[in-house]
Amino acid sequence: MKKGFARRLIWGGLLTGVAIYLLLPVAARYGLEHWLRAQGYQQVAVDSLKLEPFAGELRVKGLRAQRDDAPPLTLGEGYLNIAWLDLWRRQGHLQGLAIDGLDLALSQDADGRIVLNGLPLPAPDKKSEQGSRWGFGIDRMGVRGSRLVLDLPGLHQPLKLDKLVLTGLRSWDPDNPATLTADGYLGDAHVRIDGELSPFASAPAGQLRLRISGARIAELTRDMKGLLPDRLSALTGTVSADLDLQGRLENGQPVLDQRGDIRIDNFAVTFDGARHSLDQARWAGTLTRTAAGGLTSDGTLDADKLVITAGGTPQEFDSVHWQGRINGSGSAGVTASGTLLAEGLAAMLADTPQSLARARWQGEFGWSPQHGASSDGQLSLTDARLAFDGRTVTSDKLDWSGKAGWSATQGATAEGSVSVGSLTAEQPEQQMLLATWKALRIPSLAVAPNQAQQTVVRTDGISIDAPTALRGLADKAKPLFDAKRLTIGRSTFTIGTHLALGPVNADGAQIILVRKADGGFAPIDRLATGTAAAPTHAASAKRAAKTPPLRISLAGLTLGEASRIDFTDHSVTPRFKQNLDVTELTVGVMDSASPGDWTPVVLKGRLGEYSRLALKGQAQPFSPQLNLQLDGTLQSVNLPPLSSYTTKTLGYTVQSGQMNSEISIKVTNDVLAGEARLVLNKLTVKAADAKRLARLTRELSMPLDAALNMLRDSDDNIRLSLPVSGDITQPSFDMSDVINTAMGNALKKAAISYIKYALQPYGSLITLAEYAGKAANRLALKDVPFPTGSATPAPDQAVYLEKVVGLLNERPKLTVRVCGVATASDRAELATQARAQGQSPQIPDDALLTLAQQRSADIKRRLVDQGIAPDRLFICNPEIRTAADASPRVELSL
Repeated sequence: MKKGFARRLIWGGLLTGVAIYLLLPVAARYGLEHWLRAQGYQQVAVDSLKLEPFAGELRVKGLRAQRDDAPPLTLGEGYLNIAWLDLWRRQGHLQGLAIDGLDLALSQDADGRIVLNGLPLPAPDKKSEQGSRWGFGIDRMGVRGSRLVLDLPGLHQPLKLDKLVLTGLRSWDPDNPATLTADGYLGDAHVRIDGELSPFASAPAGQLRLRISGARIAELTRDMKGLLPDRLSALTGTVSADLDLQGRLENGQPVLDQRGDIRIDNFAVTFDGARHSLDQARWAGTLTRTAAGGLTSDGTLDADKLVITAGGTPQEFDSVHWQGRINGSGSAGVTASGTLLAEGLAAMLADTPQSLARARWQGEFGWSPQHGASSDGQLSLTDARLAFDGRTVTSDKLDWSGKAGWSATQGATAEGSVSVGSLTAEQPEQQMLLATWKALRIPSLAVAPNQAQQTVVRTDGISIDAPTALRGLADKAKPLFDAKRLTIGRSTFTIGTHLALGPVNADGAQIILVRKADGGFAPIDRLATGTAAAPTHAASAKRAAKTPPLRISLAGLTLGEASRIDFTDHSVTPRFKQNLDVTELTVGVMDSASPGDWTPVVLKGRLGEYSRLALKGQAQPFSPQLNLQLDGTLQSVNLPPLSSYTTKTLGYTVQSGQMNSEISIKVTNDVLAGEARLVLNKLTVKAADAKRLARLTRELSMPLDAALNMLRDSDDNIRLSLPVSGDITQPSFDMSDVINTAMGNALKKAAISYIKYALQPYGSLITLAEYAGKAANRLALKDVPFPTGSATPAPDQAVYLEKVVGLLNERPKLTVRVCGVATASDRAELATQARAQGQSPQIPDDALLTLAQQRSADIKRRLVDQGIAPDRLFICNPEIRTAADASPRVELSL
């Protein structure tokens, strides 16, 4: 009985075990389908399910599950091998896991829960996790031909896994890293991952190599609107990467290190309606996310064909290169150290093209919301071209070395040095070269706000090599100004209010003034053809009118000994050219805030090899009207070169002579009043223009040579006081006309005054009279009266003739015309004498002419007897005067 029962019991147990073994897969399949339906999947199907409970193996084929409108959950084939015995050790040990053809959809619902194919996943139970001592491990997991559709905030991409292999992931062996290999596609981009993971270590870490090829930025950022600024409206381009990633936890915070290359192609972004783009950008280096939440990058960035749109105008760079380190610490700001190189800048400013071949910055940079921006390093600009207001400025190099910064509280600050290579400023429309130099150096420059919060620029000095200014672009002539070196002492510029220049010194300066045939000065007159742009808005014009003028002050100006002023005048024929070698030129302190203050001026130099110029005085350079006082001397000036002017205005050329002069010039509120005291030595002139000569003769009332001869002393010197005056603001004012008028008046006045003085008391009898019907005039001296019918003057005329002799001795160049005159009274006297002698009383004209001739001869003989050379005395043809009041005489004229 007992044996039968035991036998039945054994067979029953075996049959039950076999039944359970045979029915367990069916039950497992039913349980899986039931569980999925319980989770809300209405349609669930499994093609086959095999369970080997003793081997711990489970195989599932053809799983399909559908829930509402959620994406279907599908599995082509799955394999699971679990180590049952390890469960006794509280270890979930998967010896193998293989998945083929799995389709998953991962999203997030409105409550923030993760949803897998429409099924919300439960939130982890933190208490159970903290109390759990179960281990977990996978010897090998493989996934093939599977797809995961991501629909998360900021990430909506299908992930296709061609292959994924995970091996050696065991929580009970935390220090032995698991290996991971994955190959697939994220959207259209190929992605491959190789690496090791240690998620269960005391300090969880991972090391992966990530390779991405051709990921479309538009797809990656399509659903990132919540993470990107609203002002950013479009992103296009592709990104590729080959990165080594290392991650770890430090004090519960993730730390990520990235090393490798990232490349972006055909990138474009639209921000605030402005489009920015680049052809390609390449990053090579490291990127570290610190435990404190900051980012640190160390490497190189290269960008080609970078276009930044500013103000609606694209600004282009051929390339941008960065090498160095950047630290970002969130709200604390950003710091950087390294080198930034930009090449091939092409920009537009106010519809005018600008260009820069290269910009290079090397140093340290920082920015924070609290302290603003700061930099310490060197900036170099190469081959820059700027254009504005019809002018262009080009320079081969500009270097800055020092510190600079900006903050909302202090504004701009800087401290360092500046050097500029060769620079050229042009005004193309007027074909004008405005300025050039070979080099400019500012060894110490500082920018800082003053107590009034105005930005002030300070320099210890400025040095400019080979500066030049003002020359026609096509001209071969030298510029208006050039120098070997120009230095400016300590200076300050309070932006918008005051420019205070230190002492200015020019070594080897040359100033070249060229007067053109039309009277204008080249090339200065070209500047007048340019017109400044007027304000385009009435409010702008009103603000400009209220803006106070910039105050300008200068501590002084000096030209060194090697300086020179060249003057060429093409308005006269032949052209006039004169050089002034400056031995001293100093201008004192001047300030536009004190326009009534006088500035001292000293000028000394050489005109040619032997002439000397010295001027000293003062001026008011900022007065609205010209105010000037100058006194000076001219010594040993050679006069023949002045023929260019004397021929044009006087009708004479200067054959020889020198001049010494004392000059006193005063201009008061644009009114000129001055005097030049001249000493002319050995002056000889020659008639050159008959019309102008005749006009001058009329103005002088005598020929020029006669007037000059009246003034020549025994040393052949002519002393002349030349007053000049006029209103220089009058359109008709011409300095040459002023001088010529003054010259004519002075010669005439000086000549007549001297003769009157020399012949006192007989000088008052000097008259001006025409002679022999000619247009020219003569200066008539007092006549020598003769008794009627006599050829001998009265004895009392000897004193007068001595005066004439004295005059001729003092003025050895003077000549005298001696003209005898007979009258009707002489005819009557000769008739009376003839009757007394018993002769005919009829006196013919020949007898009167003979008498007049004898009178001329008598006066000439008397003058010759007193030492006057005969060739200075010219006897005229005798004349008969028939007027009733005519008196017998000899007329003397110069």
